[in-house]
Amino acid sequence: MAVADTHFVPAPDAFMTSVQDDYFRIAQYRSFAAKMPMLLACLVASSMIEFFMLDELTLLSSAGAIEVGVCMTAFLTATWWIRHGDDAIDRDAALRRMMVSMIICVIGGFVSIVNDVSLYLESDQGMRLYLAFSIFGVGICCFVCTMHIRLMSVIVICLTTVPCTWMFIELGLPGAKAAGILALVMACTMVVSMFSYQHDFRRLIEARVKVEFLASENVRLASVDELTGLHNRRYFIQQCRDWSNKRDADRISLAIGIMDIDGFRTVNEHHGHQVGDAVLKEAVKRIRRVIPASAALCRVGGHEFALVIFDPLAPEEMIAIGDRLKAAFEQPIPVEDIRAAVGCSVGFASYPENSRDVDTVFTLAEYALRHGSAEGSNRCVVFNRELERLRAWQSQLEQALRRAVSQAALYPVYQPIIGSDTGEIIAFECLCRWTDPNLGVVPPDVFIKHAEKLGLIQALTKQILTRTLENMRLWPGSLKVSINISATDVADKAFMEELLRLVAGSSVPANRLIFEITETAVLSDFTGSRRQLDAARRSGIEIALDDFGTGFSSMSHLHQLPLDKVKIDRRFITDLAEDETSRNIVSGIISLCGNLCIACVAEGVENAEQMRILRDLGCTYIQGYHVARPVPAEDVHGLIARPATPCPTTKQTTLMSS
Repeated sequence: MAVADTHFVPAPDAFMTSVQDDYFRIAQYRSFAAKMPMLLACLVASSMIEFFMLDELTLLSSAGAIEVGVCMTAFLTATWWIRHGDDAIDRDAALRRMMVSMIICVIGGFVSIVNDVSLYLESDQGMRLYLAFSIFGVGICCFVCTMHIRLMSVIVICLTTVPCTWMFIELGLPGAKAAGILALVMACTMVVSMFSYQHDFRRLIEARVKVEFLASENVRLASVDELTGLHNRRYFIQQCRDWSNKRDADRISLAIGIMDIDGFRTVNEHHGHQVGDAVLKEAVKRIRRVIPASAALCRVGGHEFALVIFDPLAPEEMIAIGDRLKAAFEQPIPVEDIRAAVGCSVGFASYPENSRDVDTVFTLAEYALRHGSAEGSNRCVVFNRELERLRAWQSQLEQALRRAVSQAALYPVYQPIIGSDTGEIIAFECLCRWTDPNLGVVPPDVFIKHAEKLGLIQALTKQILTRTLENMRLWPGSLKVSINISATDVADKAFMEELLRLVAGSSVPANRLIFEITETAVLSDFTGSRRQLDAARRSGIEIALDDFGTGFSSMSHLHQLPLDKVKIDRRFITDLAEDETSRNIVSGIISLCGNLCIACVAEGVENAEQMRILRDLGCTYIQGYHVARPVPAEDVHGLIARPATPCPTTKQTTLMSS
């Protein structure tokens, strides 16, 4: 699979002119080659007629021998052209063949005409008239057959018109002179027409060359990445398909690797596309230096590349290539005054070990890459039986999930959020749960990710919101419920409008709802997210920022968003009692929320010590297993009826212990 190393530069005019001339000469040759057998057949027919019609022509006479020689030469030449006229040749070979043929035809024609003139002088008046018409007729036939070759057609018409005109005039018959003059006029007309025809023929060929050039350019543009000069995904897949369809494909092995430039998106967003393009060009150079010389490299995505190695490779060899690729990106890529720190992850799959379908092998290599990327950057993963089992399970999961969403089989549960000072339940967080008949209980972090991947998350969110609104009608009007909005949908205007219509169409006031979003969702499209969150807040819905502290939000973004609550991620709560750094981070978040007049919710609280520390730090609301586990809608009334217990402070705990 050939790979381009440089950018394509459009052909300059001089180059295009050269190409057009080559095409023109070859087109001349093709037309000439197609007509040569007819031209020579005309000469053979003329010689045969003269030989059998004229009594004085015998094999023993010089004139007869000449006619037979011309006839045999023409026959042999015609036979050669029939056999070799369609040969694939270049411009120079075409010119040589036309030149040789022209010389043979001119010499043969000259000898034949000299012979006819000698016969004319010895014949009666009737035969003279035939010879004049014969020369003129053969001349017209030869002229038509050689019109694409200007020099040859002019020589042919001159070689035949001059003697036949002389013959007509010399006959002295009534009208013969007029016939001679007419032959001369017709010859001149044909020459002028020939020049015009050849001009049109050249323009036609030039136009055809341009059309073919543009067509080939379109094909090239459709298969080559302009930035790196590598072939693209479309070409890569097609070449692999073509290769796998060969007869001997079953006896050959290959490895396909899919590479991702880790960290490229951050570089591109922070420093712009110009820097990003320079990084990609340098990345291609580094990749080329470490992959096998026989490997073909293609660009298959924004910052993804594919390589195919036409050699059988053991998993250890693939890992070794992956290690070299990772090592190639250990040093940052310098671009002007910027040092772009990027890495490289790669996934491998083999043909025919993993599959006998090249498209599937490509998909398996992508799967291996995604699996490794989910565990971190700079990973090299070779598709194996373990991944095959995992992929099969995920396929089963996705099919079951599609079925469950279509049947509205997923259901909400509700975990209470209490006020730290009173211990009273002030809100619930709506959480989604799924129990499949075959797969059993599927964790939310598993099926939510697949629902987003399959495009099912919007339908699922609307189902859960609809059931929650129905449940909320039966609960006290002071209770609020928070609903998680997927990171893929926060900036979706149409989807947000659907949610707001659902809320407006229910009997539940919008101010009893809280939409929870994540930092990552906001940063992917800050402007669009802000616009949709403003619309939700104007309707009365509160906005909470979930998992705060784990993303990349800046303080300016936090200040610009229409937030009512911030939820501290459970990772900071887990070791709150043992780790001073975690306590300092949590204390800082609580102070920040207080300064911004935003309520603070600590989630993942699992013991009394964590709750006590949070109360001391001034956290407003508490959520976690220590308060209560998530419960179905029918058990919410039981939780509400339970007596409230204020969270103890350190001072209260000390007094009780003393």
